[in-house]
Amino acid sequence: MFERNLRNDVLLGFQKRGGFRGVLGVWLFVQVVELIPGGSRIRVRESTKQQYLDALAQYRLATNVRDEVDSFLRGLNELIPDNLLSIFDENELEVSRFQNQRDA
Repeated sequence: MFERNLRNDVLLGFQKRGGFRGVLGVWLFVQVVELIPGGSRIRVRESTKQQYLDALAQYRLATNVRDEVDSFLRGLNELIPDNLLSIFDENELEVSRFQNQRDA
């Protein structure tokens, strides 16, 4: 999309289909997700295309999975208290995880 010309109907919001398809193949509900405040009313132009792509990536890679990540972290903190995890950085935890798999 970044290198292509935009169509006139691209907005800084998009429709998210949810639920499941009914008997006739129709989605049960459609939810509009605004990528920025008021995004469902803002057209994407060549000058704002990068902003749109950044906002879309942020939504798909972070916002969209926030509930799952929060649940994972709560479960992890039940097993290992946060104060013990905080003494390691992500690289040390990764090395430790692979060492344990190799030794098993």
